[in-house]
Amino acid sequence: MRLKVAFKFGLVALCLHLLFFPLVKGALSASLDDLLLMANKSRREGKLDEALNLYSRVLPQGRELSPYIKFYIGLINLNKKDYAKALEIFNELWTNRDKLPKELEAILPFRMAQAHEGLGERERAYDLYLITLTLGTDYLKRLAYYRLASIAYDKGNYRKAFEWLLPILENSPNDRDANNLVLKLFPKVKEPSAELLYRVGRAYYLMGNYSRALDYFRRAKAGFWEGLSLERLGRREEAFAVYSSLIRRGDGSEALVRRFVGVAERLGLKKEAYDVLRGLLRREAKDKALVLYYLYYLSEREEYKRTLKERYPTSKWALNLSWFEGWKSYSSGKYRDALKEWDLIIKHHKTNPAYARVLYYLSKVGLYPKDKAKNELLSFFPLEYYTLKSYGLSINDKVPELPKDELLRRLFSVGFWEMALIRAGLFDNLEDASRQYYLSLTFEKLSEYRPSIGYAYLLINSGWRNPEIWRRAFPLGDHYDYIVEMAKREKVDPLLVLAVIHQESRFDPDIVSWAGAIGLMQLMPFTGESYGIRDRNLLFSPEINIRLGIKHLKEFLDRYNGNLYLALAAYNAGSGNVDRWIKNIKARNWEEWSEGIPFEETRNYVKKVLGAYRAYKELYR
Repeated sequence: MRLKVAFKFGLVALCLHLLFFPLVKGALSASLDDLLLMANKSRREGKLDEALNLYSRVLPQGRELSPYIKFYIGLINLNKKDYAKALEIFNELWTNRDKLPKELEAILPFRMAQAHEGLGERERAYDLYLITLTLGTDYLKRLAYYRLASIAYDKGNYRKAFEWLLPILENSPNDRDANNLVLKLFPKVKEPSAELLYRVGRAYYLMGNYSRALDYFRRAKAGFWEGLSLERLGRREEAFAVYSSLIRRGDGSEALVRRFVGVAERLGLKKEAYDVLRGLLRREAKDKALVLYYLYYLSEREEYKRTLKERYPTSKWALNLSWFEGWKSYSSGKYRDALKEWDLIIKHHKTNPAYARVLYYLSKVGLYPKDKAKNELLSFFPLEYYTLKSYGLSINDKVPELPKDELLRRLFSVGFWEMALIRAGLFDNLEDASRQYYLSLTFEKLSEYRPSIGYAYLLINSGWRNPEIWRRAFPLGDHYDYIVEMAKREKVDPLLVLAVIHQESRFDPDIVSWAGAIGLMQLMPFTGESYGIRDRNLLFSPEINIRLGIKHLKEFLDRYNGNLYLALAAYNAGSGNVDRWIKNIKARNWEEWSEGIPFEETRNYVKKVLGAYRAYKELYR
């Protein structure tokens, strides 16, 4: 923690200058950069007057960066609701747009539109939001779509408002603002389309109101989501009937077939499910490998296993079958039989994490050379649980070169991170590793940890494994001090909490899963209610989410006497499932027990959290 804090706070100015802008331009340039760093820091902390004063001091001398400084002066005026002043500055920049850097050209129309909206000039704002859809980044386009929808709504054009929301919902179906506006406009639309009915159902589903969601899904003829809602309401027999009907009509999608088989198992209707899937196979299903896998799963008939492995050896379903059949043998001590089953993975799936599992277990019993397994795991699977557990972090001194775009480096060095991010996205002249490193750095500065982690993962998998890159792959986030405080109160290791947050949300407090889980620790609304939180929106508060999430995790740790495999499985799938698996899964130890978890999501979840936990302990303890 001390290293992270020192890096992030105590040495920020020095580190940024050393990394991004060699101090060869003299004391005056360094002074300007220091003032800009201070101004940008004040702006991000909400000290707008202080930032405005600093920007104004720098502006006469900051020639290269003057368009950016003017832009942020305008942005501060916009935030202070001095829309006329903001618009005056933005218009001055826009008038000379032929000379503007591309990143400013991309963002100015959106900010000008906001200023016009503030002045009540919605027609002009509408036109500028349309320009944003052409010039802006994906993030700005999403914001523009929402504002266009809001303006259309206020003008009483509710169908048009919904049309503007659709691009957001298609890319981010759980977007909170878009779903709230859907619910707001729906009662005003006469004769709503099936698409609107479906989106209303999704909005209610995310809110945990499954009864209302069910009604709208039925009206929209959205059968799969009708089945999901019935499952949530505990009406599994009806869900089974809905899923059966969809499959009989030829729908063989993976999500549907998985839910169908899962419900059939719970109801003891495996034979009935088998008959339905046989019909799908006869109808020339699009994904025959999927159907063959589940037909074998339900019946254990060798012809399905043989056909799947012979005809579709590279499919993920052949891989899954090979793994589980091999695991049955391995967990019974029949190691050579396991090797025979896993031969398909070794031949066809060497880039899949399942291959890492195979290496790990075969090398433990002498059926694969340990040195060779170690080399392959460290080289190709450095982030997998099996590698991290066996060998820890694979660290070297390799760091990609930073981008050679001098302006890009300068924007970063003085704290114009938003502009730097847009600029990096608009240019193609960055090497892959250089771009990934730069983007990971910049996203972390903006507390956008999901993409920062993603780029760090790409770098690590490509061999760039400097400790600072590992820290970006496993960051402390913005609420570490509060996590430590709450974890100590509940007697839980704060690094375990970080590992859970890392897997659940990648430190995004606003995320909502397809099932309706909310926030940093992905709490379901009914979990919040069990702790006295009846307003689901409160679960978006990082402090509330962390406090309740740690309590929830602690309950499972106590229930299972500190067994991390069991507690983490319960956090993901519920204690009822775990109690049943304890009875049904025969294993020699808890690690092997976790390999037998029938839910793929939970099986992977346990390993990913434990792998992250090992990384956090090595980096910060």
